[in-house]
Amino acid sequence: MVQAVMPPGTSLPEMAEVTRQVSQIMAKAPDMEVVVQRSGWAEQAECAFGVNVAEIHGQLVPFNKRTKTIEEITGWIRERTRNIPGVGVSFTQPLALRIEEAMAGVSSPLVIKIFGPNLDVLQQKATQAEAVIKGVRGIVDARVRQTAGAPQVAVQVDRERAARYGLSVKQIKEGVETALEGKAVTTVYNDQKEYKVFVRLEEKFRDDIDKIGDLLIDTPSGAAVPLSQVARIVQTSGPSSIQRENMVRLSQVLCNVIGRDMGSVVNEVKERLKSIHFPRDYFVVFGGKYEKQQELMRQMITVFGISALLVFMLLYVGFRSFRQAFLIIFTIPLGLMGGILALLITGHTFNVSSLIGLVVHFGLSVQKGVILVDYLNQLKAQGLPLPQVAREGGRVRMRPVLMTASCASLAVLPLAIGWGAGAEMQQPMAIVLVGGLITSTLLTLIVLPSLYGLVEHSRKSPWCWIRYLFRPGHPDKKDAPEPAA
Repeated sequence: MVQAVMPPGTSLPEMAEVTRQVSQIMAKAPDMEVVVQRSGWAEQAECAFGVNVAEIHGQLVPFNKRTKTIEEITGWIRERTRNIPGVGVSFTQPLALRIEEAMAGVSSPLVIKIFGPNLDVLQQKATQAEAVIKGVRGIVDARVRQTAGAPQVAVQVDRERAARYGLSVKQIKEGVETALEGKAVTTVYNDQKEYKVFVRLEEKFRDDIDKIGDLLIDTPSGAAVPLSQVARIVQTSGPSSIQRENMVRLSQVLCNVIGRDMGSVVNEVKERLKSIHFPRDYFVVFGGKYEKQQELMRQMITVFGISALLVFMLLYVGFRSFRQAFLIIFTIPLGLMGGILALLITGHTFNVSSLIGLVVHFGLSVQKGVILVDYLNQLKAQGLPLPQVAREGGRVRMRPVLMTASCASLAVLPLAIGWGAGAEMQQPMAIVLVGGLITSTLLTLIVLPSLYGLVEHSRKSPWCWIRYLFRPGHPDKKDAPEPAA
């Protein structure tokens, strides 16, 4: 979906013409099947915008018939709509747009919010910020959210003249509002249905300032006086909307991020915004999907820490040993390094999806560690030397550990290679899971038994692990019998 935005006050015919130009360009895009344009919203719609905002929906050919990626298609359209004067375009998906608007209140992944008391200063600083961030690699479709420049007709009541006719500002306001904006005055019921009776002047009586000045206002004496006799009517421009957050006015710079992770883009934007001087009481906050992502990341990290603590307690209860519980937890970060390395190799970013993959891998690593350490304890209880315990445990437990890792890896392999429509949404999670399972399986079978021997040797002497490294076999039980089948 392409969202086209024109300056406030753009007429519906002009917006329809611009939308038609964008639709014609989209219809020629690769893999494009159907294009539908829409301009304007119902007045009582839940998410109503002015007629200066239009949405063009493009339906692509089936996934197996596409010759271009989504990024290539949007880039093709963006390059050809760049020369249309006065219009700003942004690319998204219908469902994603509604989710972003519901979660963050805006329709862009990254929003630079500039807070302050004066609307003119906010608009000026937002324009400067837009010019600064356009040079940041990865940022596209940067634009200031249009809130100023809307044509308005201002009715300024002359209180002295109004008082001569016995009129108050409220009475004049109600008469003007009813004539120009309309008002529901009563209700009609027909066949158990309710209909509002809406009173409003016809457009031909209110499409000009002089005609508005001829509007008759009823006075308490029963006479009627023209509006121009008690008020001054001027045509001016002003804000189409005043955005506030936490009771503070703000201006917004919207942009999309492509081909780069959100965190590094925001860090570079922060550095560039330092070149803009913000007066006192003006400050910048980053919002949109980035804000929600940061909040979710903090929650996930908190949950991850609490889960690790609970798992450690359960491991201690199961093995009755702080050393063995810590041993299993200690090998998990080493296994997670494989997931991070897989992200670097494939060029994906660290986001919420990849963090979920790390959390899932945490549980699988604990499961494999428990399987191996439990068997090592059984071999040790049979009286085997620790080096033989490590070798035998890794050899015998190779099959269940590989089965555990293979089941999880093969289950997410279609997502990891991006096979099928919608796979790209969970692809980072699958890549982290597959890459982490490769390294954690090797660490579980090789490193964990060796560390187990060191930990058990360290119970006798703090320096006993040095002798364990350089001397094969147990010093006291070199000729221990083979374990029973």
